[in-house]
Amino acid sequence: MSVESSVEEFHVYQDVLAKVSSDGRITWVPPVRVRSRCTMDLSRYPRDEHNCTVIFGSWAYISSEINFTAADVASGFDSEEKEWQIISTEGKSYEKKYPCCSETFSHISITLRLKRNSLFITRIVIIPGVLLALLVPFQMLLPPESNERMTLGKIFTFSQLKQKCRNLDNNIHSDLYYC
Repeated sequence: MSVESSVEEFHVYQDVLAKVSSDGRITWVPPVRVRSRCTMDLSRYPRDEHNCTVIFGSWAYISSEINFTAADVASGFDSEEKEWQIISTEGKSYEKKYPCCSETFSHISITLRLKRNSLFITRIVIIPGVLLALLVPFQMLLPPESNERMTLGKIFTFSQLKQKCRNLDNNIHSDLYYC
């Protein structure tokens, strides 16, 4: 199976039995974990919505040997992310003929419509940033030779780092902060 998009991680859990029907049809539904990146238009950040499409297909079997169907796409997606909400899902199966081969290949295209949780961004990014921006000028009012000025700067820095690390501990995956 191949995935035709910018996939970072693709793992199929193989220890799943196949279901064989009396008419000879075989159904194998292994759990799959796919992590992918999508291009984003951040002009409406933090109230943005995005469409993310992932295409699955087989290079080893032609359409008569394997058939991808979009049965119930909505129930198959789970979001551990608190930053994003899945608004809608759409699955479309189709056959494609490539110049290299005379046979057609089965594909499935899954589109997720995602909406950013703006309250989450406000609470995690904007409020701490505004508070820090308001407190730093007060730090500059202290005399440069005082130890309190340096201590206050360290407290501001460590509080921001602690906030970012706490966010990662709550299963919030971020490309910006690693602790």
